[in-house]
Amino acid sequence: MRIKIPIHLAFLVNNNEITTSDGYEKATNKLSKKKMEQYDKILKLMDDGNWHKTAEIAEKLELKDTRTKELLKELVGIDQLVDNGKTKGKMYKLK
Repeated sequence: MRIKIPIHLAFLVNNNEITTSDGYEKATNKLSKKKMEQYDKILKLMDDGNWHKTAEIAEKLELKDTRTKELLKELVGIDQLVDNGKTKGKMYKLK
């Protein structure tokens, strides 16, 4: 026996009106102060426009590699950074 559950149209609407800056603001709105400071440090470090390795960023921020990778992945997810797509030797720069 199949049960059909009606879905309200509001749930089916795809809202593409969010711009990149709004997406960044919404994503960072609920972050802790420490995480925001780490994001700012990473973005300031990347301000030169060059490609940077995870280990290099971790060393300058005095964080472990795994934590740095998490932060970089989140910044790529909110369109602040770009990665080169490689698994080993992945590098990042500002978008």
